[in-house]
Amino acid sequence: MAHNHFEQLRALLRCLDDGRNVIYLHLDAKLGAVDVGQFKDQLKHAELCVLSNRVDVRWGDFSQIECELRLLEASIPGHYDYYHLMSGADLPLQSQDVIHTYFERYQGTEFVHFDAKSVDPETYERVSKYAFFSSREKNIFEKVMYRLTMLAQFWIDRGRLYGIQYQKGANWFSITDDCARYIVSRRKRVERVFHRTRCGDEFFIQTIIVNSGFEKKLYRPNFNDSYKTIRYCIDWKRGNPYVFRKEDYTMLKASGMLFARKFDEDIDSEIIKMIERSITNNE
Repeated sequence: MAHNHFEQLRALLRCLDDGRNVIYLHLDAKLGAVDVGQFKDQLKHAELCVLSNRVDVRWGDFSQIECELRLLEASIPGHYDYYHLMSGADLPLQSQDVIHTYFERYQGTEFVHFDAKSVDPETYERVSKYAFFSSREKNIFEKVMYRLTMLAQFWIDRGRLYGIQYQKGANWFSITDDCARYIVSRRKRVERVFHRTRCGDEFFIQTIIVNSGFEKKLYRPNFNDSYKTIRYCIDWKRGNPYVFRKEDYTMLKASGMLFARKFDEDIDSEIIKMIERSITNNE
């Protein structure tokens, strides 16, 4: 999923360029017409499929979920061993040989992040009630209206209504073919359960997992807010999340993780170049 920083995106594609990979790329519809040749030209081995049915993805909106569903729907005909959701702000930290060996070792395991064993009440209202306005701090009117509409729905609990346990975690995942197909098969229910929720994209995969047999196949331990469960380096202590710099390179490479987020070429492009060199040179 990408919406900006095309040079950074091209670097990500070069890091994923391996004959064992097929890359499905969603470019935000707000970008308008985009020359996809600039991305296909980066690849010598991997196949690139750029989605034509693009979504105008908006923060906290169902469009985030719609984008993920379309990526899964486009890719499941390939019957791949694993489906990895990444954003254009992410990078792999290891070579493709290391990454493929790791997932071969854990074949059948679902790598999905969970914040905790249960969702706290304040967070729960994002999905238990109907969100008609955003609560982003930059828009005071919508923030106030959001809070008023939440208070007006004091009797509504969509979790109880639909008979499900909501769960929450990070968007990014590595899931098996069986899990990807199951998620796609639940599209109608996902649309019903997550319509008019706020930041439902942080709930929908986790909610499907805990309300199905796939919970038993999760990487353990889980439900402890550890990004090791998705093999990611993400730092929420220094930022929202923190944007890695070149001085973080040694730490990232020594972490043992397979992926990292977040990178921004406008803040530090050198760290992106350093990681790309390490991967292409198998360091």
